[in-house]
Amino acid sequence: MKAKHSLTIRMGATAWDATLADGTRFDFRAMTTPDRKRWYGAFMSSVRKVYRRG
Repeated sequence: MKAKHSLTIRMGATAWDATLADGTRFDFRAMTTPDRKRWYGAFMSSVRKVYRRG
């Protein structure tokens, strides 16, 4: 059985965050620019791994 992935990313005037399926929340407004770059890099790495397996 394949794992089910879930991620919600909200970007707009009232919200700029991401919430994972397990409830972990990342608030991009509270992060520094280097923190956001690291988070996005790790996120894209994970996405690439999932789609390469597909």
